[in-house]
Amino acid sequence: LREDGTPKPALEEFVRHTPQMGLVQWFHYEDHRLDDAVAWMERLGVTHLRTGLSWADSFRPNALDWFDRQM
Repeated sequence: LREDGTPKPALEEFVRHTPQMGLVQWFHYEDHRLDDAVAWMERLGVTHLRTGLSWADSFRPNALDWFDRQM
């Protein structure tokens, strides 16, 4: 998805490969797009997701809440 929430051209091709193919997605600290991304993944049938967690984010206020929200 683009920043504005519109689908990228590869979306139609990706749908043909779910749930066998998963996604890799990095969410920045308190990323406002997290809920929309989760909704799209559910809609697309994604069952495998890999994400990164920034160790530096662990020093931010409410870091544990943010990590819990992602999980």
